[in-house]
Amino acid sequence: MSSRSIASDTTGTLHGHLGRRGLIHRVLRSGGLASLVSGCAALLLAGCASVLLAGCASVGGEMPRPQPYTDPLPPPAGMDGVPAAIASQPADVWIQPVVDASSGRGAPVGALRDELYRGLVARLYTPIALVWGDAQLAEASASTGGFPTGAMGAEAVLEVRVLSWDASSIERSGSVFAELEARLIDPRTTPATQLWGRRLARELSVDKSRLRQSTTGELEELAIRNLGREVLGLMPQRDPVRAASQG
Repeated sequence: MSSRSIASDTTGTLHGHLGRRGLIHRVLRSGGLASLVSGCAALLLAGCASVLLAGCASVGGEMPRPQPYTDPLPPPAGMDGVPAAIASQPADVWIQPVVDASSGRGAPVGALRDELYRGLVARLYTPIALVWGDAQLAEASASTGGFPTGAMGAEAVLEVRVLSWDASSIERSGSVFAELEARLIDPRTTPATQLWGRRLARELSVDKSRLRQSTTGELEELAIRNLGREVLGLMPQRDPVRAASQG
């Protein structure tokens, strides 16, 4: 390499360094560095916010639902550790009208109550006929302001409250998220004694083959019947032999 080329390269490199130093100097003097840092910080914050929002959103832009759970509602058992519903062996059960405490357009609680009635028979209880019981309560309420459900001969009362009902995805994926409280109480005591209780949340699924064949209302009824079966599966099954031995 000739001396002229070396000198030219050296001069270019020197000018490059001096040019960058001059640019930095001008940025510092003009306050541009503060603007540059501020802009970078804003971009960084915006990126973090986007990541957080993306993490909070599920597929389809929906917020993730809570995880399913099952919690006992105290008291879970008697002093000997035996669930009170098993110890007392109630037979005749009255199912109170289901309370819908959810927001939105509400849950099909009539279908849930009907499913609970059917399922209690399979668990060897004797549910009191809903139509007859409702008529008795309506008549008593109109004449006397109501009377204890034990007056119908019920040995236990099943009280159910739907706390949450999210069916926003049912037409697309056949899924519903629901939360519910259920208690079995003895109305013959004052105050009423709780025999059994659970609070639960479930992600309910409907057979996807039904999505195009059913209305939204029909799909929700299918889902809430599944929820009823979940509740019944947690209830202690009645033991007629033990009940007979208690006399």
